[in-house]
This record gives sequence, C-alpha cells and structure tokens, in this order.
Amino acid sequence: MINAHPKQITAKIDIVDLGFTTHCWSWTGALNEYGYGRTGGTIDTYAHRLSYKIFIGAIGKDLHIDHLCRNRRCVNPLHLEAVTRSENLKRRVNHYANRTHCKNGHDLTEENTYVTKTGKGCKKCRYQGLVRWRNNHSDIARQRNNEAKRKWRKSRRELKECRAINQTDAVVTENLKGN
Repeated sequence: MINAHPKQITAKIDIVDLGFTTHCWSWTGALNEYGYGRTGGTIDTYAHRLSYKIFIGAIGKDLHIDHLCRNRRCVNPLHLEAVTRSENLKRRVNHYANRTHCKNGHDLTEENTYVTKTGKGCKKCRYQGLVRWRNNHSDIARQRNNEAKRKWRKSRRELKECRAINQTDAVVTENLKGN
C-alpha cells in the first residue's frame, strides 16, 4: 500500500480540456526535462505514477504507465493505464500520426502545423518557444542575428561580384564575336 494521500495530487493540478473523453488533470508542479510531472518524493517521483498508485493501485513489475490522452502532465487516473514498454511505444507511434491538438491545446490545422521527417509540430508553440528563448538569451540572439546579417551581406557581395564577372565575360564574348 502506498503511503500517500490524494491531496498530494489534487493540490497541484489544473483541469484542462484537450479533447480527450474526460478532462486532463494537468500537473502544475515541477516537471522533468521530458515534460513529466515530478513530486519530489524519494520513492516514486513521477506524479502520474503516484496518481496511479493512489487512485488505482499497485503498478506491476516491468510495467509502464501509459498516458491514454498523450498529455505527459496529466495525472487523471482515468487517463492512465499500466502496460508493457512495447505496448506503450506502439501506442505512442500510432497516436502522434493521428493527433489533432498539440500538448498545449492548439489545433494542429494545416495552417498551424509544420512537418519534418520526425513528425509534425505546432507552429504557435514553436514560435512561443522561440520568443521565450530570445527573451532569456537576448545577448546570444542578438549575436546570432548579427552573424546571420553578416553572412547575408557577404552572400550579396559575392553575388554582385559574380554578376559583374558574368557581365564582363559577356562584353568580352560580344567583342570577340564582333571582330
């Protein structure tokens, strides 16, 4: 039996609608680098695992907790299922191919979606992340912007030089044809 109380979970959640059958309980506490909620406890530090143990029961050996809603912050026990690692990976691949909303709830419409060889993403989230990064790293952003401007100016100079050489070649060729 887990030595925890449901208030440990419910004290740090926001109820959000991300289009799943029921609302997600979005963890507002600390997150790890992959976006999973952390409780700060010593035994089970993942918030979704603690929620599963409190509201549903023990997690079998070698089982992973799958977020059926695909929201890593979600600790709603109705959205959590204990599955094998391979089943969890299969579900992840299938879901990301068919998802309609990003993790922040933005619609993944054609206008708001970018596609790469590794999948698709939300343009709004990407832009917001870029703005956050620029605000937190203004000196680096300014330096990179200046470097980009220098490269662009250099490429423009090289293009002008190339055009000048081509025009000179054309004049010489015309003069040779005329003789």
